[in-house]
Amino acid sequence: MSYTAPHTTAGITINENADPDVVKDMLVGLDKAFPDRKEFCHAEGNSAAHLKSSCIGINQTVIIEEGKLLLGTWQGI
Repeated sequence: MSYTAPHTTAGITINENADPDVVKDMLVGLDKAFPDRKEFCHAEGNSAAHLKSSCIGINQTVIIEEGKLLLGTWQGI
């Protein structure tokens, strides 16, 4: 099954889901890689979010087995 984020500033990734610090670290890393910059011209002011979405991607394909997502022990979407 394929999951797609229907928004231009959203992304979907599969990563570790057991330790909440991984989520925090991912967000810190993305903010450092794609900071908000005064040079951005997009009127809505969310150019950094568009960059993050393009980097992460808007879809993931996962296996469904017996009606459940088949992910690794530590994985989550």
